[in-house]
Amino acid sequence: MSRPNARRMLRHLAAWMLAGAAGVCSAGPVVLNYAITAAPLHEYFVDDPVVSGTIGFEAASGSWSLMRDVPTTVLTTRMLSGAGPAVVGCCQTDVHDFVLDFTVAGITRQITARVQMREISNNQYQIDLLDTPAAEFDLGAIGMFTLDLIPYAFQPQANTPNYPSFTMRATALLGDPAQAVPLPGSLPLMALGLAGVLALRRRT
Repeated sequence: MSRPNARRMLRHLAAWMLAGAAGVCSAGPVVLNYAITAAPLHEYFVDDPVVSGTIGFEAASGSWSLMRDVPTTVLTTRMLSGAGPAVVGCCQTDVHDFVLDFTVAGITRQITARVQMREISNNQYQIDLLDTPAAEFDLGAIGMFTLDLIPYAFQPQANTPNYPSFTMRATALLGDPAQAVPLPGSLPLMALGLAGVLALRRRT
């Protein structure tokens, strides 16, 4: 192979490696697959057979598209609820913890969703998804991922055994990996080495 052709090939290789390094370190969106287990319906106010309410969570799966280091509101799963008959002796409050398995990019963590149900009048209930500690996922080379459920409240009417479901939302945050991955850093170093070889060839 002639010297000009060898130089041309080295230039192309260096350009390709630099482009690859830029692609690995780009700030484009990262798509994460997720799955969430279901939580069966739980009956509230079991000590009083007259007052009743039910809450549960559906299984869910899908994907999120996230920008690194940008907090994003994402959909997770749906809460199913039912409200029983009201009673004259208002008002009661009951709280139950639902343990859900969240799997993100193959890593599973348990998140406890604490839900409070209470009577606020003789014909209405209030359901509160209370504040929950954020869950952290170490996704290896993908990065550190944090999922924080967003508290909210809604008010179903009494005597509504199959109240419409509500979508539970969370704040998702994808950061850098806990430890640097060698590959992205090695690509520009190799490209610089090839550039040095080209410079030496030019001098000779």
